[in-house]
Amino acid sequence: MSNDEFRAALARLAAGVVLITAQEPPLDEDGRGEDVGMTATAFMSVSLDPPLVMVSLRNGSRMDDLLDEQPLWAVSVLAASQRHV
Repeated sequence: MSNDEFRAALARLAAGVVLITAQEPPLDEDGRGEDVGMTATAFMSVSLDPPLVMVSLRNGSRMDDLLDEQPLWAVSVLAASQRHV
């Protein structure tokens, strides 16, 4: 993602809501981990180069614990039409 694309994406987030998602590790070798998600409003840009963001989570929450062990996670910026999410 270029700096301009990163800046443009974050410019769309005035005081919005984001969806943070990650996948828990599988319980057995043949299984697939559970998808976990949460909404958050405490999300902000930290740096453009490199592109870094920060999200605030409740200490000890399920998502906090998951992100401690899961290096891959995603953030989706929600539009007003996605209030149902």
